[in-house]
Amino acid sequence: MNALQNNEAWREAMWRTFYDTYIEYSVQQAQKRGFNTALTIRSFVDTALNQGATGDSGSLEGILSRSGSSTNEKKFMTSFYAKRTLVVDTNDYNQPPNGKNRVKQWSSLLASGETDLKNADAAVIKATNWELK
Repeated sequence: MNALQNNEAWREAMWRTFYDTYIEYSVQQAQKRGFNTALTIRSFVDTALNQGATGDSGSLEGILSRSGSSTNEKKFMTSFYAKRTLVVDTNDYNQPPNGKNRVKQWSSLLASGETDLKNADAAVIKATNWELK
C-alpha cells in the first residue's frame, strides 16, 4: 500500500475517479437546478460519496428526484435534507446515527445562513456537536 501512495500515476487516477464520480456529478446537479453555493455542492458530494452518485432511490440521483422542483435553493435543500434523512442510515450507507448527524449539520448551516462556508469555522463547530459512532 505504501508503494501506491508514493506512485504519482496511482494518486492521479484515484483523484480523477473521485472527481469524475462524485464531485463533477454533484456540481452538475447543483448547476442544473440553478444552485451554486458551497453548502449545496458539499451536501450533494457528501450524499454521492456516502450513498452513491447514481443508482437506487437512496443515491444522490434518487434523492434529488424526490426533492421537488423549487428554484429557491433554501426551500429545495430543506426538502432534500428531509428526504435524505429518511434513507441516510439505511442500506449500509452509514452506521447510525452518523448519517443523520451529518444531515443535521448541513441543515443547521443552511438555517444559520452559512451557505458560502467562508470563514464559517465557528458555525461549523456549532453545527458539528456530535461524535462519529
